[in-house]
Amino acid sequence: PNPEGSVGDLQGRSVPSACHCQQLCIDRVEAGCRSYAFYQVDAETHCYLQRAAFRGQENAGTVTGWTSGTPGLRIVTASTDPAADQLRPGEPFSVTLLGTGLPATT
Repeated sequence: PNPEGSVGDLQGRSVPSACHCQQLCIDRVEAGCRSYAFYQVDAETHCYLQRAAFRGQENAGTVTGWTSGTPGLRIVTASTDPAADQLRPGEPFSVTLLGTGLPATT
């Protein structure tokens, strides 16, 4: 694969495993990471972080050397309406969650 766009860790080293690549995506959820692809054949490794997960795609099967996935269910922020300090027992309120792997609507 073309290593252009491949990421390393914060010290500029290559990413050693698919688990490390997934963790880089998790660490960058707030920056927009929604999926990752990791390539490894022998000592050559590349980690690609992607902004959008693929939707409506059938499983393409196994491709030698590639592992991909998502950061999974992650809640980045939670807020209430009214604000948390204004909540009163027995009064209705709503909760808004921002994250990945959540349904688009409720």
